[in-house]
Amino acid sequence: MNVVIRDIGNSKGIIIPNYALKVAGIGRVADLQVKKDCIVLKAAKHPQADWVEAIHRDPPTNTEPVFLDGSMMPRPWKNGNGETHTSQAF
Repeated sequence: MNVVIRDIGNSKGIIIPNYALKVAGIGRVADLQVKKDCIVLKAAKHPQADWVEAIHRDPPTNTEPVFLDGSMMPRPWKNGNGETHTSQAF
């Protein structure tokens, strides 16, 4: 399908027919990839879409860190009253 590339401010743009977006499964957000001789527009995946599959492929062991900072030990923290608490691992 040929499309006209239009000026949009300091950028360029094209009009994509609605049916083409529906067939490709593209909504309001898309993944744009620039390659040597083409521009590819794909339906955007949720950033965490593959997490469950990845966890099933490589499940965590009892010795792997469970805290976001990578530590094995809980870190103390203070609540709004200044009292010190320690996080508990799940």
